[in-house]
Amino acid sequence: MQKYYDYHTHSHISFDANISIQQTCALALKRGACGLTFTEHAVFENDPALDELPDIGAYEGELAVSRAAFPALELGMGLELDLNPARLADTEKLLKAAEWDFVLGSMHELEGYNLSEYDCKFCIGKSDKQAYHTYFSGLYERVKACPSFDSLGHLDLLLRHHRFNDRPFDYADHAEILDALLKLLIQRGQGLEVNTAGPYYGAAEMHPGLTVLRRYRQLGGDIITCGSDCHSGPMVFRCIMEGYKMIKEAGFKYVSLFYNRELHQLKLEI
Repeated sequence: MQKYYDYHTHSHISFDANISIQQTCALALKRGACGLTFTEHAVFENDPALDELPDIGAYEGELAVSRAAFPALELGMGLELDLNPARLADTEKLLKAAEWDFVLGSMHELEGYNLSEYDCKFCIGKSDKQAYHTYFSGLYERVKACPSFDSLGHLDLLLRHHRFNDRPFDYADHAEILDALLKLLIQRGQGLEVNTAGPYYGAAEMHPGLTVLRRYRQLGGDIITCGSDCHSGPMVFRCIMEGYKMIKEAGFKYVSLFYNRELHQLKLEI
């Protein structure tokens, strides 16, 4: 029987979520989860006064309570780390400040614009192809400069914006930079995330879709995590089972789990 794990969850420990760890656990257990790894936001801005970092003591305390309350769930303590080359020393301090299970690398800002905004100001004045190419190039540079993470989150974040919802990018238009990015992850022993929140935000597919997953597998990638990117009750464990099915369809035999930042491969039995 397949066990399902959600490796991208946020609670109120993150600045943009409105659900407690215990509430998340209760919902996930009802919906079929065997485990959750919380990935609370850690954002190092160029101006340290604007940093958004988790309260580690509160985080550890709430996880301890939840582990006791939900013994049937495996609960991991992780981070979603915004990759900022200007703050590498501070990043390393944070990564040594607790016994993290998993670190998800991500990029939510480029050229001074918040990429999470629905109206996508970053894209103004750019064609679809230009917007994606600039985004993928920026993501590659961030990943290259910031090596301290385990899996790369929502590779094609722009899909969430209404302009791109029904128009996924053409891999062939960006093959050189995307191949370079995927090869870098493989070379370092880092993974790629299937983020199942795409359809929740109106996108035609998950982040990324089958084309990217198959190419990653073709290049030799075998580390793959799956997460709902939940920030509220309706998103908890959303589409994780469908995400696992897509991972198998792309040619993977395992889905990846992390404990104390060590890789463990879970066989896909669906």
